[in-house]
Amino acid sequence: MSIALLLGPTGLVGSHLLHQLVDAPEYTRVIALSRRPLDLKHEKLTVVISELKDVERHRDELQANDIFCCLGTTIKAAQTKDAFRAVDHDAPLAVARLQEDRLHKIFIVVSGLGAAPDSMFFYSRVKAEMEQDLAGLDFRHVFAVRPSLLLGQRRQLRPGEILGEIGALPFIPLMRGSWRRYRPIQAGTVADNMLRIARGQSVREGMEWAKL
Repeated sequence: MSIALLLGPTGLVGSHLLHQLVDAPEYTRVIALSRRPLDLKHEKLTVVISELKDVERHRDELQANDIFCCLGTTIKAAQTKDAFRAVDHDAPLAVARLQEDRLHKIFIVVSGLGAAPDSMFFYSRVKAEMEQDLAGLDFRHVFAVRPSLLLGQRRQLRPGEILGEIGALPFIPLMRGSWRRYRPIQAGTVADNMLRIARGQSVREGMEWAKL
């Protein structure tokens, strides 16, 4: 039996994955790293309350077999590029480096469609750098899932994302072949696929992912 660690349990994907992890029979314990208390109460769930910059203080509390990272923000929400990078790059790496005996652990992270070091978009360059740096940490396996526009009910209303969802819906049936990867995807489906990857199962069609 294994321990799962979830980073970002209150986000769009993380909130779905949290429920899936506590229901997963292979995990005897689920650790959730959060900046605030969670509404969910479960006998398998341990919540570690911490700011991302302070995770070093919780090294012993954050040890797990499988690590699921659903951290993510937007430059608009973060307000600066440095603040965005601190969440989407620095925080996943900080928790990854705390893990002892990494050769026996799995790290699965939500990245972004189009992540590339030479991208013209800052967001995509940061995601690519995060992937590359995680791949260099000698985990048994590192996987990056790269969803397109996420669909689902958000805690915080982001007008740009809502408009993006509405605008993309009429075009979904037309997104076939090489365009299928750009189809919007339900956050719950992304969460389900992350758990399937941890289990060594096939990922459902409709989401790009990679073993790093």
